Amino acid sequence: MAVVYESSYLRIRHEPDNRLLELEWLHPVSGEQLRAGLMASLRSAEELQIRAWIGNMKNLQTIVFPDQQWIYEEWFPRFARLGVRRLAVVELGNSGSRMGIAQIMRHSEGLVPLATAYFATPEAARNWARHWRDETMLPGNGIPAYPSGS
Repeated sequence: MAVVYESSYLRIRHEPDNRLLELEWLHPVSGEQLRAGLMASLRSAEELQIRAWIGNMKNLQTIVFPDQQWIYEEWFPRFARLGVRRLAVVELGNSGSRMGIAQIMRHSEGLVPLATAYFATPEAARNWARHWRDETMLPGNGIPAYPSGS
């Protein structure tokens, strides 16, 4: 995977053959850093015509409510227009992290036909996300939230 963006808090990698973008948050951020990183990821995804997206949130911690609101109102409408088919989330597994991500995803239901799954490792997330061409992507298509191998 080629690094297409790097800052002190975020690394974005691209896998061209699979039209995959992976965001790796390097330490906890919020506010301006979170928003700048998410906007950089959108620009990369638009330019590279991404269909699979991995958010490695292991180092991000909890997304605070003002940032969640910004994601709902500003970021997610642009994300929805990208045509991403699979969103894989690598998470810590703590309830605070899961709740923030789950709230964002609940808010976005119905905005975009998107399969979303959660993983313990980036490798498992990549293996799942690379297969975005495998099924018709419709809401409620029965794809499990925790595919085997997570």
